[in-house]
Order: sequence, then C-alpha cells, then structure tokens
Amino acid sequence: MERSLKNVLVVSFGFLLLFTAYGGLQSLQSSLYSEEGLGVTALSTLYGGVLLSSMFLPPLLIKKFGCKWTIVISMCCYVAFSLGNFYASWYSPHSSHPASGSGLRFSCPMTPHCIHFNMSAAS
Repeated sequence: MERSLKNVLVVSFGFLLLFTAYGGLQSLQSSLYSEEGLGVTALSTLYGGVLLSSMFLPPLLIKKFGCKWTIVISMCCYVAFSLGNFYASWYSPHSSHPASGSGLRFSCPMTPHCIHFNMSAAS
C-alpha cells in the first residue's frame, strides 16, 4: 500500500472515531445536563468560543506547528471535551468547553486535514 494512501486511511479512520464520539456526546448535552438549562448554555458557550477562535487560530497554528501537529493537538482537545463531561456540575462543562479549545476542535483539524489530502492527491 502506498504511503500516502495509508496516511489518508489512518487520518480518516481517526476522524471517524473522534467525530462519532463527539457527535453523540454533543447530541446528549441538553439531556445530560437538564438542570437549570445547563446543557443548552454549555453548548452556547461552546459555539461562542468556536465563532471567535475559528477566525484566527487555524492559520497561526498551522504556521507554528505544521499540519500534522495541528491535527494531533486538535484531537487532544476533543478528548479534553469528552473528559469534561464526566462530572455534571454547573462549572465543569462551561470550563471544559472553552478550555479545551473550541476553535481548535472545529476549524483547526479541518484546515490541515484538507491541506494534507490535497498534498496526497497531488503526489
């Protein structure tokens, strides 16, 4: 198997597992934290952080760390998001969503992923 094909398959399978777990947890957010609207406000905090950080972070991180390490860092942020949902209190989801890097989780893995796929297709 070609090296570039193997890289594409590994990254794609990693993203499949990561986004399956994240999508399920995100869908359950308002049910898991139903007291006082905690789940809804936690998701609002999450998307507010995404909105602000997605505008500036991806180009800066790709220049500083490169595509591969930006993907690794952003995947670690998804794991931090999942771990922040184990203990249900008012502060845990509100602190874990922005602290685990909202923009890192959304826009940063997609940009280098697309760059990597385009480079693989060109070679």
